[in-house]
Amino acid sequence: MATSPAASAFDTAVYRIDSEGRHELPTIELKWWDASSGQTRMAQVPAVTFDAVANSAYQPVFSITEYLTTSAGKVGCTFPGIGWGSRRCSWA
Repeated sequence: MATSPAASAFDTAVYRIDSEGRHELPTIELKWWDASSGQTRMAQVPAVTFDAVANSAYQPVFSITEYLTTSAGKVGCTFPGIGWGSRRCSWA
């Protein structure tokens, strides 16, 4: 009988390239604990090399400056409490 993992995590990254030319994203290594074997393991994503070129025709979808200075850029959140109520937060 197959068992499902007790936990999993997913991470993402966004890179903004500010200059033309050849760039390299470094190798990523992640050490993790394999509970079924009782050993540490290593997962690896190899380095990636790519060429970036300027795109003078690019038009941003929206202005970040405008977004951050309007109500659209304001964030609110609620974190449920554990036996002690809740916390609320917002950024103006």
